[in-house]
Amino acid sequence: MAPSSSPPQPGTGYDVQLKTLPSQTVVTMRKDTTPEGLPEAYGEMLPATHHAIQGAGGESAGPPFGAYHAFTPEHVDLEAGAPVVAAIEVEEPVRCYQLPELHVASLMHEGPYEGLGDAHAALQGWVSQQGHTRNGPPMEIYWTDPGAEPDTSKWRTELVQPVE
Repeated sequence: MAPSSSPPQPGTGYDVQLKTLPSQTVVTMRKDTTPEGLPEAYGEMLPATHHAIQGAGGESAGPPFGAYHAFTPEHVDLEAGAPVVAAIEVEEPVRCYQLPELHVASLMHEGPYEGLGDAHAALQGWVSQQGHTRNGPPMEIYWTDPGAEPDTSKWRTELVQPVE
């Protein structure tokens, strides 16, 4: 599938693209939390998956990500982790599995995480307006490490929504 894009939506500044993400092996954890508990959940899950990868002699193959299997004002079903070069042996609650190839609508959010809600709304609005069917949980790919870049205006987070 060749990438296609649309101009930014009025008032959003986001350029949405359709693209295909290749199948990849991932190491993740899954946890129930609340929207307010997301920073703490990520603060637990991403280091745990990183340590599991290192402890098994694995090698990361890209930036960390989060997937939202459910998101309401009271409850978030969060899966977080990172892609790896090859499958590794891990222990629960960490999992290693093959994520299938995904056809996605994608946009890049630049700035602090507080703006991600509006970015998700823009992406979901575009998906609906274009007549696509959602085909999996929305995801965030964290291209900037906040520990290495303290300037939140430089943080880059790619939002993807699997679609049919």
